[in-house]
Amino acid sequence: MLKSIRTILFMSLLAGLMVACQNEDDTASGAENVVDEEIVALIEGALLAESEGVTNEALDATLTAEQYLEKTVNTEFCNITFDSTVVRSFGTNRITSSYTSEWTWTVFCNGFNLPVSLDWGRATAGTYETQRLSSDDSSSSAWTIDNLILGNNFVLNGTYQREGMQASKVRNQTAFSSTIEMTVIGLEVSKNTQRIETGIATWMVSGELTTGESFSSQGGVEFLGNGQAEITINGITYPIDIN
Repeated sequence: MLKSIRTILFMSLLAGLMVACQNEDDTASGAENVVDEEIVALIEGALLAESEGVTNEALDATLTAEQYLEKTVNTEFCNITFDSTVVRSFGTNRITSSYTSEWTWTVFCNGFNLPVSLDWGRATAGTYETQRLSSDDSSSSAWTIDNLILGNNFVLNGTYQREGMQASKVRNQTAFSSTIEMTVIGLEVSKNTQRIETGIATWMVSGELTTGESFSSQGGVEFLGNGQAEITINGITYPIDIN
């Protein structure tokens, strides 16, 4: 039943997004030069853990929240904002990357001074390269993390923006600049496994080719659990491994 409700919500959000974009009549003259496969590769890069995408955002945010799960009554962290700098590099068969991230978070407590939620944000800058795309980009995000006391899963809602320069290695092999705007709803992360269990997102991409032509696209993401997700674009879904 819960799965059905989430699917209906996901499709409704996606349909609303597509109608809004059609009403704006923002189809660009250069859209035919950036094919769906290249857009999917771009969105995948904004999701992958190794490229400091949304998957790693969720992990970092929940690892931050875990610090406060076992806290007893204590006012030393309530309504206080903290920050941290993290530098990471990855090198695997599917991706190489290097990023510097700035974290900030604020802990909110209930009337008994027990932590119940966090506002968490991150800004990153760096580069990554996969078999399908290379990118020099930066991102920023704002998340609310709930369920610190109750339930088996953290619940995250937030916004994510990523922009930069990319060079595609598939299909038309275009070079372009891009901006991705993503809204994530009901992203649940297990407190036991630190893995995404479920959630949905909508995304919009706009950009410009090196030839000066512009393009835009929009779609959705459904997080399926077990390290899997599906990207939807133009009514077609593309499965990806996000971990």
